[in-house]
Amino acid sequence: MAQPTIQTYFRAKKVIEIVHFLKMILSGELTRVVADQLRDSRRMLRRELAGEIEDIPAALGRNMDEVLLYVAEVWTQSLLVHGASITAYLIYLPVPFPTGGERVIDTRTKIGSGALARPIKLVLGASGSRWGRVIGMGLGFPDRNRQIWRMDYHPFHGSETGDAVTPWRDSDNPRFHFHVQGY
Repeated sequence: MAQPTIQTYFRAKKVIEIVHFLKMILSGELTRVVADQLRDSRRMLRRELAGEIEDIPAALGRNMDEVLLYVAEVWTQSLLVHGASITAYLIYLPVPFPTGGERVIDTRTKIGSGALARPIKLVLGASGSRWGRVIGMGLGFPDRNRQIWRMDYHPFHGSETGDAVTPWRDSDNPRFHFHVQGY
């Protein structure tokens, strides 16, 4: 009898964490953090994107519903199974040129309260010769960080390892395209 009660407790705890994460998205807190980071990264991107930098918020707005629908479809089951082991919420910052690696910075800001509080961390750079990310979101887990979605701005390249759905182009500016990764 104790086993089903414990399983129910952990499932409820996972659902609460997911609700807190969704609440953060809906409250605008996530939007404010992302907007601040985009503003800070503007100078870096200005040279690469020239006149297109002003299109970033509009492209995000046009595609965010689709991003969130795919994220919900791809990640719901994984979050129910692994949600209790989330160690951080990750914001992937722009990568206008190859950096040769990632660096994770703790913002010392947490989302949630009590035992459910998790830090927000910023991810600078990308592995190897990768470049072209405008922004992305992910989750930290004990074994590794996992990017959930990202917006790129280089020539469209189709699917790559880790994509859970076929990447798509922004309808107004085909240099911007979106990836949703699997767990």
